[in-house]
Amino acid sequence: MMTKQEELATKEDLGELEGRLTTQIGANAAKIDANAAKIDQVEKNLSAKIDANSAKIDANAAKIDRVERNLGAKIDANSEAISKLTSLALDNKDEIKKMATKEDMDKRLDDIVTGQDKMIRLFMNVNQEQVAATARADRIEDDVEENKSKIRELEAKVAQ
Repeated sequence: MMTKQEELATKEDLGELEGRLTTQIGANAAKIDANAAKIDQVEKNLSAKIDANSAKIDANAAKIDRVERNLGAKIDANSEAISKLTSLALDNKDEIKKMATKEDMDKRLDDIVTGQDKMIRLFMNVNQEQVAATARADRIEDDVEENKSKIRELEAKVAQ
């Protein structure tokens, strides 16, 4: 005796199966279309974010370039000031030994120390600006890496 599963399929059975499969295929096609729309929206959003981040990176690169130019100018100015002070001290060394009184020496020493204090403050400011610029660049690089990671995740989802 044959069980129901062992019986031969009739045209009616095949027609019913075809109808169920057609319905399931239609439902799956609708899901695929919905997912494709979601992927398109994610791609648009991601593209907008990438464009926004690119603009920020470009703006920050320009800021960093300006800071570097300013730092270079300050360093050059400080080097020139040091050179002038050194030349002045060397040029006046013999005269100072011969003619300077204790009060003159104290005044010149005070001027030199004051100038050195100013230079040290300038160098400290330059150093602080460099540290801040470097930290900002690091934050930008972190943002870029995070965006790259998100892009790879979205590409992996799209590939599925």
